[in-house]
This record gives sequence, C-alpha cells and structure tokens, in this order.
Amino acid sequence: MESARKIRQAILAARKNWGTTLIIASHNKSWLTDICDKILYLYNGRLLDYGYENILPGPWQQVDSRLYCTYLADQQLFYVSQPPTPESSAIIDPGLFELSECEPSDAEKVLHGTVSGIFFDKLQAGPRINVVCGDHRFTATVEDSVFSVPGLRPGRKVTLLYRPEQITWLAE
Repeated sequence: MESARKIRQAILAARKNWGTTLIIASHNKSWLTDICDKILYLYNGRLLDYGYENILPGPWQQVDSRLYCTYLADQQLFYVSQPPTPESSAIIDPGLFELSECEPSDAEKVLHGTVSGIFFDKLQAGPRINVVCGDHRFTATVEDSVFSVPGLRPGRKVTLLYRPEQITWLAE
C-alpha cells in the first residue's frame, strides 16, 4: 500500500533527523512493530501495560465446576478458568498458544483458524503469526522452526492449542 509506505518513510525520517518521539494510533500491529520502539495498548479507553496482545471480552458462561467459555463468531468455544466476573476480559499471552498438527492432551483446548499474517516481532525478537478465528484475530508466538512447515502462509488453516488455566484477567 503506497500510503502506508510513505507514512513509514516520513516517520523514520522524523526519528532520524530530529530524534523526536511520535505517537501513532493503528490497528495494524505488524506495521507498528516494524516502525516502533515501544507499543502501548489501549482497551476500552484504558492504557494497558506493554505486551498484551490478545484480549477477549466476556460474557463468560459456566461449563462445569472448573471451566467457563464464550462463543466466537464462528461458533467455536473459547475456554477459560473461572473469571473474576462473567463480564471480565481475558488476556491471552501470545506465548501460550501452540501451533499444532497433533491431537491435544486432555488439559489443552483447541482453536481452528486461518493464518492472516506472519511477521517478525522486533520488539519481542521472534516470529509471530496472526490467526483469525471467527471475527477475532489471535497473535501467537512461534518458534523459528515453524517456518519449515510446508505451506505455512496466509490463508492456510491451522490449529492452535492452549491451556485455559494459564489465561489471566484484565483488572477491572
């Protein structure tokens, strides 16, 4: 996209020539990681700490004595341990997801989605993938070796594994 390229050039020139700090608002995280030294995340008008990339709001419904869930737009269930309130927002660290072609263990839950992007996160010094599940985009940290998987590219169907008990909650 020509406009994004021109904006990127102007930002990098301003930083180099004037040593200035810039504040940029964007939903394009891969573009931001390419030009920024630090990224802060806003959620519902609140500033979050650096590094939270996957936020999933409630409502959460109780499934059994230890699990709760919410529906994604494609009717997949996303499972968590007990939330502080049914309306709480879950924070899913990108490192909690495992890209897998194997069957999950009893403790793991599954999300099926489509790769929408692959990028190198210079802030975290590692590769990431974006996976769309329903109308939600999840970012997952992946090992360098994942790039040897034949056909891993945007548009490919993938499976993400995660453990509900590892998910944390946004303080209300």
